[in-house]
Amino acid sequence: MAFVASPVEEDEATLVALAKKLRKNNIAVDIVNFGEQKEEHIAKLQKFVDTVKKGNNCFFLNIQPG
Repeated sequence: MAFVASPVEEDEATLVALAKKLRKNNIAVDIVNFGEQKEEHIAKLQKFVDTVKKGNNCFFLNIQPG
């Protein structure tokens, strides 16, 4: 499980490559985003989770401010 509270500086291609390695090794990842609410940031995190997901073993949760 990863808690994200600041912007992810890596580009989407880097995150997707990491996600593919994790998926290949049967590693599940849950991400909870508390911080950055820009659409491109949320899209990167969602793409990462969608890539690493095998069945229903990974989840992404975005917490709105307040």
